[in-house]
Amino acid sequence: MHNNLQFVSADQAVKVVKSGDHIHLSSVASAPKILIDALIRRGEAGELKDVRIHHLHTEGEAPYTDPKFEGIFFHQAFFVGGNVRKSVQAGYSDYIPVFLSETQKLYRSGALPCNIAMIQVSTPDKHGFVSLGTSVDATLAAIETADYTIAVVNENVPRAWGDAMIPMSMINFFVEDNTPLEPAHFADPDEIECAIGRNCASLIEDGATLQMGIGA
Repeated sequence: MHNNLQFVSADQAVKVVKSGDHIHLSSVASAPKILIDALIRRGEAGELKDVRIHHLHTEGEAPYTDPKFEGIFFHQAFFVGGNVRKSVQAGYSDYIPVFLSETQKLYRSGALPCNIAMIQVSTPDKHGFVSLGTSVDATLAAIETADYTIAVVNENVPRAWGDAMIPMSMINFFVEDNTPLEPAHFADPDEIECAIGRNCASLIEDGATLQMGIGA
C-alpha cells in the first residue's frame, strides 16, 4: 500500500497555504518538522502574511514564533510549552485558555477555523488506514474540519489504534520523511525540585493510580 502513494515534496505541499489561513500542527513528537521548515521558507520569501498557527505542546523548535515573522505568522497556543513560552510572554504569540478535552470542540463547533491540517502519520496498512500515532488530541477534529490535510508519512510513527486510525482518503497531500521523531527534552531537576518530588511521593500509597498531566 505504501508503494502506491503519490508523494509530493514539502515545498509543493505547502503551496496550498494562503495568506490569512489558520493552520493546525499535530502535537508533541508528531510535529511535522519538514512541513514547518517549508512553511518558514515561504514566509522568508515574503509569500505569506497573517497566517495563524495552532497546536498543543510540540517538541523541537517553533521558528514561526521568531519576532522577525511578525505580520507573517502568529501562533495561538492551546498549551504553552518551553519552545513558545518566551514568544507568548513577549506578545508575539497568544494563548487560548481551554481544557485539553475541549480543544476538539473549538474546531468542530466552528469557533476556530482550520484551513490546513499539517500532520505526521504512520505508513498505511493493507486496509488503507494510517495512524496519527502520538497526536490525536485536537488533531483528529482539525483533519475533519480542514479544507486541506497534508500528511508526513513516517515509518517511525507508532501505530496507535482507536480514534488514531484514519483512512488515507481524509488526506489531500502526502510527503515522505523518515526522520526519527523528536524526543522529549527534560532538564535535570535541581535540589528544590527533587525535594518537591520526594514530598509528593510520600503522599502516594502503594497500588495508587496516578493521572499525569502534560506538564508532568
